[in-house]
Amino acid sequence: ISREALAALPHVAVEFERQRAPSAVQWVHERLGRALQRAITVANYGSVPFLLVGTERISLMHARMAGMFAALLPLSIVELPVEIPRIVEVIQWRGANDADEGLMWVVDMIATLAPGLTDQA
Repeated sequence: ISREALAALPHVAVEFERQRAPSAVQWVHERLGRALQRAITVANYGSVPFLLVGTERISLMHARMAGMFAALLPLSIVELPVEIPRIVEVIQWRGANDADEGLMWVVDMIATLAPGLTDQA
């Protein structure tokens, strides 16, 4: 997609209530030097694809999630004309909770499964 088309097409944006870091949309906006045309704002990525099907709207989301939705719905995935930095996920917890078996199970599952994830959608 061209820079011009990205800036001109109606955009479905995702905003979380207490966003502390710049979102992907804000990052792209800064790189383009102009605002994206926000058509709809939603509170989660799960509703985005259903607001795109059959319209000219576009949205930005993680490649893995976009690939899952594109396999289920008539959606296209295109490369952005600007680079977005990698997102690094971390997990942390209070040491006082080390005896919490449920928490330790979640930590163990993440540590086991995360290395198998790739950059591919």
